[in-house]
Amino acid sequence: MVKELPSINHPNQVCEGCLLGKQFQMSFPKESETRARKPLELIHTDVCGPIKPSSL
Repeated sequence: MVKELPSINHPNQVCEGCLLGKQFQMSFPKESETRARKPLELIHTDVCGPIKPSSL
């Protein structure tokens, strides 16, 4: 025990940031809902474009 340390009373509450940080995400499904039947039928792309400032 530390002598002459002021007593700090914390209310028994959890802040919103703490609650959000402790959440978890659901896992990805084992099978996809959509499946390409032929080449180029389903394409995943990055539509964000270049981000400025560029990284080092």
